[in-house]
Amino acid sequence: MSLPLGWKITGRKRSIFELETNIHTLGELYTTLVDLRNQVAPQDSEEQPPLTTRRSSSFSASDTYGGLSRSSSNFSMSTPSSNEEDNVYYNLITVYPEFIFELLLQLYSTDFCDKKNLVELFHLGKLNKSYASAIFAYSSLHASLCHPEKYGIYSFLNNLAYDSYYSAHELIEFDDISLTTIETLVIMYRYLYLMGREAEARNLFCLAWRHMQVISDGDHSSTINRLVLSMAELDWTFSILKSCDPIIRYEQVKKISAICRSDRLEDTALKFRIRGLNMILQREQLNGWRTKYLQMFLYKRNPRDIYSSEDKLALHLHALYFSGMLEYHQYQMMTAFETSHVNEPWTDYFSSTTTQTKTHVEKNLYSCMNAAYGFIQVIKLFLDEGDTCQLPQMTDTLSAACTVLYFGNKVIRPHKSPQEALLFIVGAFSTSSMMQCPRVERFVKTWMPLIKSS
Repeated sequence: MSLPLGWKITGRKRSIFELETNIHTLGELYTTLVDLRNQVAPQDSEEQPPLTTRRSSSFSASDTYGGLSRSSSNFSMSTPSSNEEDNVYYNLITVYPEFIFELLLQLYSTDFCDKKNLVELFHLGKLNKSYASAIFAYSSLHASLCHPEKYGIYSFLNNLAYDSYYSAHELIEFDDISLTTIETLVIMYRYLYLMGREAEARNLFCLAWRHMQVISDGDHSSTINRLVLSMAELDWTFSILKSCDPIIRYEQVKKISAICRSDRLEDTALKFRIRGLNMILQREQLNGWRTKYLQMFLYKRNPRDIYSSEDKLALHLHALYFSGMLEYHQYQMMTAFETSHVNEPWTDYFSSTTTQTKTHVEKNLYSCMNAAYGFIQVIKLFLDEGDTCQLPQMTDTLSAACTVLYFGNKVIRPHKSPQEALLFIVGAFSTSSMMQCPRVERFVKTWMPLIKSS
């Protein structure tokens, strides 16, 4: 085997070589390694080459799905290639029926973005393969969790999600600084977060933001600005839930938010959420912020109206308000504990009296419980409307709300029944579809035994 042009051996120890190369990017490294691999003698023709993606053991190319046979048009979009990366994608779309990819693209367009030509681009073979694979992965998981009434008949969705994520991870050019790469990384982040693989998800998000800083430096298009705001929402939500520093600074987002002037309800609501998240990070009260958004977003202005996009956005803002108030009063309560520990003189148990600190702690605990009740009430409204799209991402906040209600009930006597609220929320998330999500499963398995024993 000959070394690539520009490579030379600088040292050798037994079977280990030290090499000097002229490689500067991951793309160059990949191309060079492929060339080296091609110099290796081919496998025996009788041996079957390993698949480049994990095939579902339940399906083959001749299967029928839900009474529908596979259309042959899939094969016109992508055919086997000498390029192993292309074969990863080809294997994916030929193992599963074509119609499911169309459904998943339509679902993603409806629930998560405003791109209406994804299906057309997919049929024309013009949809970036790593981007498409990431959409298939996240949409498959989302469909099985949140839309079981429509997609529950497709038992292969979990396998499809797994295979699609593998395809996205194999196909994406991590060092390619482009809008498509950023969008793909963000979708992969969403998938990993739902799967409970938070450290890996955070790494991908950091890379996406580094690319975004390069792109947004000279480009202030509406697409870029909207993506920056969406990324800030994801980042700050993660920081609040995990009590870690955010990656994106408010100063960067504030400038873009001022530039982004859109009359779309979705964009206006996103700006409100960005402002609210920043206030939560700064430990600020949200009452004034809530008064402002209620002027534009009100749930069920007319109780007889059908569930609209305004209602959906209003509930998201309500959920953020109550989760923010829960975070604020928890912080105030813990601050009171710390102040008490540092400043108050030591007294024996029998002579101690009710202190100002104890009163402050109980007051904030009661406020925490009210915020937890409010948050669970918003979740109930989501469930009543049959809108579960955002609920799997809210399990951390739900766990915090359940903690406050469960232990707060042992300290003070509230006006409402924590037991009823806890039973309702755990029961609502115990469905077979929701339990497929590792985050939801962990939440239910944590709280179900505690509620039953209390």
